[in-house]
Amino acid sequence: MTDQDDPQEIRRQRFWLYVETLRARMPQAQFGLLIEATRLWAANGGGTARLRFEGKEERELFTPEVQQELLNLMGLLGAKAPGHEERAD
Repeated sequence: MTDQDDPQEIRRQRFWLYVETLRARMPQAQFGLLIEATRLWAANGGGTARLRFEGKEERELFTPEVQQELLNLMGLLGAKAPGHEERAD
């Protein structure tokens, strides 16, 4: 079986392709905040997360678009877990 036939590898590539698309289209500061929030969420095991921002600038960067993209990335990461592949849809 090649890497491209491996469902786990396909989900991993799908996630990184989406991340690179976000990097290309989002302002750098928003993308950085999004990735930081995603990493914190994943590092703490997923599930419920409570974000605390250090100042007005970070709060302003966390727009509804960034919030939606955070949910999208959570779904794509969750789809990497066996039995949860539908989350990537």
